[in-house]
Formats: sequence, structure tokens, C-alpha cells
Amino acid sequence: MPSTMLFLVLPLIIGIFLPLQPVINARTSEILGHPLWGTAVNFSVGLIVALTALAILRIPVPVPAAIAAVPWWGWLGGVLGASLVTTALLCVPKIGVALTMALLIAGQMIASLLLDHFNVLPGIDRPVTTLRFLGAILMIAGVVLILKF
Repeated sequence: MPSTMLFLVLPLIIGIFLPLQPVINARTSEILGHPLWGTAVNFSVGLIVALTALAILRIPVPVPAAIAAVPWWGWLGGVLGASLVTTALLCVPKIGVALTMALLIAGQMIASLLLDHFNVLPGIDRPVTTLRFLGAILMIAGVVLILKF
């Protein structure tokens, strides 16, 4: 099992590069003529990368019964991912990378606190404390500062 440090450093590193995604996707959309083409390119390349990783790691294909057992909400990840990518690539050219990412992160923080508090993922019981709530408020304050200045 990887050390806890990996789980602290990896999101930070990916987070550093994540603002490039809507910039790249927005430019791709401009070149291809429509925002949904930028989204399609994003997910097509992502699918190729995921399938390549599955093949290299020799991870077996799930049995049909397992696929059929996925509840309806299990398929919403793709819908949410496409919504995120499309929203980001639409917003970046209009309001900039910093404000787009700040709003996305603030929204994620609010939802994340609620998901942790209500133990949506069993075993992850992290109630909203005063300090966690304050952290979310500070993130929202950061969005306001980015918006105003």
C-alpha cells in the first residue's frame, strides 16, 4: 500500500496541471468549431489512455453480471465528468482560468463537506467541524477576491 504522503502529494501535483485542461479543451473547441467537440476529444483521449493502462496492467474485463450490477447512479460519473469538462471549457474563455477553477473548487468543497458529513461513502465519517466550515468559507472568500480584484 502506498504511503499516506503519496495521497497528499499526488492530488497537489495533478491540481497544478488541472487548470491546463479547460484551456486546452477550449482551444480545441475553437479549432473544431463547437464546445462539444472539445469535450468529445477530451473523453476520447481519456478512454484510449484508460484502455491502454488496463491492457498494460493486464486488468481483467469485468464479467457481464458485474456490469449489470452497477446501479443507475454508478453511470452518472461520466455525465458529471462531461458536464465538468464542458462547463470549464465554456467558462475559461469568458471569465478566465483562475475564476473558473476557483468556482469549481469552491463548489466541490461545499459538496465534499456535505458528502463527508453525511458519510455518503461508508467508512469515511468526517463531520463538518467549525474549522472545516471555516475552511470552506475562506475558499468562498477567495473566489470573491478573485472575482472582485
